[in-house]
Amino acid sequence: MAILSCSASSDHSGGNGGPAALARRDRRTENISLRAIPWSAGPHRGLTIQPFTLLEFPHGSSGTALPAVVFVEGAIGSLYHERATEIDRYQRAVASMRAVALSETDTRELLLGLAKEYAL
Repeated sequence: MAILSCSASSDHSGGNGGPAALARRDRRTENISLRAIPWSAGPHRGLTIQPFTLLEFPHGSSGTALPAVVFVEGAIGSLYHERATEIDRYQRAVASMRAVALSETDTRELLLGLAKEYAL
């Protein structure tokens, strides 16, 4: 199973913090989409490309956005891809993975089922 996730925000407040921290965490995860790609999906473009992070930025108040960037981390270093042709390759890989990924609801059910199956 592969995991395809998208996040628009993060909070690094750390710590347990009780109910208030839990409420903050719930608000924090509103912008996260987590979708699993089961092995039964068969071959897809995500299997032929090494793990990467595609950073796409929203349009600011001026109406412009920073160009997309791909971050690839390897065993001996990391690399940022900025050329449009390279970015397009990764955007197509993401589209291919989204096409075969489970829905957010089905992913949640799959992960909850796995958690129950492997709970100690």
